[in-house]
Amino acid sequence: MKDLIKTTLKKEYPVSISIEQIKELSNIVTSFEVRKEHPLALNSPYLGVHRIYFTLEDRKALFDLFNKDEQSFIKVLYSIKSIPVEFNVTSDGFNLFCVWLLHNILISTKLPSKYKELGAKKILIYLQYKFFTSVVNRHFKHGANEEYMKAVIQSLNYKYDIISKGTWKKVIYDRAEDFLSKNSIHYKTINKMDNDKDVLYFVSDLQTRIRNQIKAISILYYQYKEQYEYIKSSTPYENVDDEKLIKEPVSVFSNMYFHVRSLIKNNVLVHKYLLILDKLFKNISVNLLKVTIIYIHNLYAEQNKTKNKTAYKLNKDGIKIYIDINTLLEETIKNSFMYCLQQNINMKNPLIILNTLKKLYSSSRLKDENILSIKYSFINIIEKSKITRREATISSLHIAVILYIILLSLEVLNKD
Repeated sequence: MKDLIKTTLKKEYPVSISIEQIKELSNIVTSFEVRKEHPLALNSPYLGVHRIYFTLEDRKALFDLFNKDEQSFIKVLYSIKSIPVEFNVTSDGFNLFCVWLLHNILISTKLPSKYKELGAKKILIYLQYKFFTSVVNRHFKHGANEEYMKAVIQSLNYKYDIISKGTWKKVIYDRAEDFLSKNSIHYKTINKMDNDKDVLYFVSDLQTRIRNQIKAISILYYQYKEQYEYIKSSTPYENVDDEKLIKEPVSVFSNMYFHVRSLIKNNVLVHKYLLILDKLFKNISVNLLKVTIIYIHNLYAEQNKTKNKTAYKLNKDGIKIYIDINTLLEETIKNSFMYCLQQNINMKNPLIILNTLKKLYSSSRLKDENILSIKYSFINIIEKSKITRREATISSLHIAVILYIILLSLEVLNKD
């Protein structure tokens, strides 16, 4: 039989659902959402900063509401051969009880449609809260630093639901609606429950979608933490004077430019910055970046021998491609830091600055002509150098060079 789960539960574990129980279910969900730090955790885009737990009492509350007992439900589940007990998510008593309740709510002939919709949505929200808290606490056992987490979230693109939704509560609520939609691949499954494999997939899919995103963010978080601590130990940015940059940006930009130009003119290569950038870019080596920086030093020296230098040329789209290194340095420093100031970036944290600019120059949706000019100009330099012809390498390498210039510029902000 393909529908052993429904057939068995219908016989051994029937449930009757009333309007009063739907209302109480809504209260249980709300109670969970307002408990202790839960509002801070759910109404933000961050993970692990504020603690959130789904307790044994939260599990019990759902069974108690429908006058059921989890242990007796699990005994019935063990008798269903189509449920693989080795898979925790799809064999978990609470998870499958939620699906069984969901099905019974949707097929009820006694509940008005508005209570069917309310009950179905609240069940899926409550189940996702269980999944969400479990995954978050597994990946952030000791919590998370808010500044680090904020930087990571700011670096994400729109493939992460949290960027388009804004809060984890919104992510969870919208996913509940998506799974209940008539356009959902699960619509037939939860209404008919006539195929056990589809029922189990419904549970695993709901959990997997939120798990994968949290796991991906946790990987980025711990990478960021490692990178930040390395930068902190490698750079003198403990006493950054960001106030002057905010109050007198033009003056600071000028100082930055002269500082960077002096280093390039004197062929000063700061190796520790190459090591920092090596941690930010997986597909370029320290040696490749070093060779590229040296090439730019030599190009600068060659240009300085010429009196009548061409500052820039226009590409086919009318975008300036800077030929003169002096002009390119000035434009890079001015426009990059101005963007950071406009985005209210924490100028005391070099890694936030680097990640912000890495994301900016990596974007395929760039429209700012000043930023496009800088991007295309460095690509043009690297292509002409023939250091590499690989498109993917050029794509990373030109951004790494820009960030190297930013690291040199940041030295001006150090008070010591």
